[in-house]
Amino acid sequence: IINNIFVDNTKVLFVGSYILNKRDWYLAENGLFTYRLNHVGYNKPPYSTKYPKLANYFDREPEICKDNLMKNNVVWGYDEYIMKLGKQLDNWGTEENNFIAEENPGFVDAENLDFTLKDDSPVFSEIPGFKKIPFDKIGLKPKLKK
Repeated sequence: IINNIFVDNTKVLFVGSYILNKRDWYLAENGLFTYRLNHVGYNKPPYSTKYPKLANYFDREPEICKDNLMKNNVVWGYDEYIMKLGKQLDNWGTEENNFIAEENPGFVDAENLDFTLKDDSPVFSEIPGFKKIPFDKIGLKPKLKK
């Protein structure tokens, strides 16, 4: 979770899910996740080359979520920052260099849902290298007429 903007969230990061209650259904020998990984050849190129940590996924000790990374994000308004479902999720991953804004961090027009950051936004000094999110290129596009 890198270089995102979170605005008015109930929970910014939710660690854990339905999978905890249905672990075997997903991860057992005939589980859905296991089936899908085997189906695409997760432990052979090109998957093992592109995703080397995935190549030995079933050979390591089962640790839920430990390789997650939440970095260089902007957070403005939330009820709960990180919600963990279960004690085994205390080591859910790593969090670094996130900017939690107490006030509008320099959005063009937050009231009208334009969360484009102004050039002088403090985000750029709080998170060096933060990339502007191209909101003008995100979302539904009108269908081209033939």
